Amino acid sequence: MEKMKPNLLNLLADTVKAYGVRMSCYGEDLSGLEACDDGLRSRLFLRNDTRLLAEFFRSSESGALYIMDDPYGCRYGFFRPPEDYGAETRYCLIGPWLETRPEETAVNAMLKKRKIPLALKNELAAYLERAPHISSPRSWEAALLIFTGYLYGGRDTIPLFYHAFDQDRDAKNYSPEPQESLSLREIEERYKNENAMLEAVSEGDAKRAVFCLSGFRGKIQVRTADKLRNTKNYLIILNSLCRKAAENGYVHPAHLDAVSGGFARQIENAPTLAYLTGQSEIMLHRYCALVQEFSLRKYSPLIRNVINAVDFNLRENLSLKILAKQCNVDPSYLSAQFKREKNMTVTDYIHTQRLRRAASLLRNSGCYIQDVAEQCGFLDVNYFCRLFKRQYGRPLREFRAALGLSR
Repeated sequence: MEKMKPNLLNLLADTVKAYGVRMSCYGEDLSGLEACDDGLRSRLFLRNDTRLLAEFFRSSESGALYIMDDPYGCRYGFFRPPEDYGAETRYCLIGPWLETRPEETAVNAMLKKRKIPLALKNELAAYLERAPHISSPRSWEAALLIFTGYLYGGRDTIPLFYHAFDQDRDAKNYSPEPQESLSLREIEERYKNENAMLEAVSEGDAKRAVFCLSGFRGKIQVRTADKLRNTKNYLIILNSLCRKAAENGYVHPAHLDAVSGGFARQIENAPTLAYLTGQSEIMLHRYCALVQEFSLRKYSPLIRNVINAVDFNLRENLSLKILAKQCNVDPSYLSAQFKREKNMTVTDYIHTQRLRRAASLLRNSGCYIQDVAEQCGFLDVNYFCRLFKRQYGRPLREFRAALGLSR
């Protein structure tokens, strides 16, 4: 059981990251605490003094969860892990997050109350817009309490304290002019997460892609006050990025075009935000599935060309000689190379793809058997029926009858 404890802390970090929220662990010296707010105070103040926050951490109770509010509308979760978690994990801080995303009037009021120079308004507003948003705060806090309880050996109840913390109450020296925008670092972080997400899509790894999405989602620049329009813009960008990532995973554009166009229409026609809920995850899974099914990454350019020539021309007259002529290579060389890379002959591959297409047509259309054979490039219906039975283990008419079709 003791060996599993560090994994619980990692699991908590991974869980909150899936919501776009960060968890940071600190040792006894609390080094690095100035970055706990993603650098906001380092940007707003000439000097970011974290002594008050450090004193609060050290005076806090062990075995309790604290939910802290700061003067900028952000919330944090804080707890002290059991001592046996090691010297580098004396304190854990989760956040920041927002439960309500502030409107411009709220940001203006914040500037006035805190006497923040107007020159820093855009910096603060951009920070608050990019902060992760927790729409169900009670469920979120309950989950944090459960995790904290498990860290302490499965306790049923963990004390929960709410604390309004203002570490800036004695700070008066705001930075008079922006020198290096906080958004620059966040842009770098967004691009890092974006590239990791796209790499996962290009490899067909949906689980990793969705995990990386948490660091990318919500970081797109907001351009209008219309939340639906902003969400559509974000999904349109994500759709384009995923399409290019899947193409980089050696999926032919013909496979991608229909999927990309379908998502584009669905996004643009969505009448409310509810219609777009979960769309980004659905999109990642769909593009990753395309990579898993159609990626030609492991094949040489010659074999890729042959595979695409077969897959997109099943109705045409296809043979080893015809394909070799199209690729300007000797038929015997193509035959040997295809067998080496694909582990089947060119003729077997042609038949396999035609029969797969035939099975799909039989499941999803009311076409006559003769029409199916013609659409799949079989001129002889009897030959088509023999190959189909050999491939699927039963006569074609039985296959159709099992689907409730008679012709």
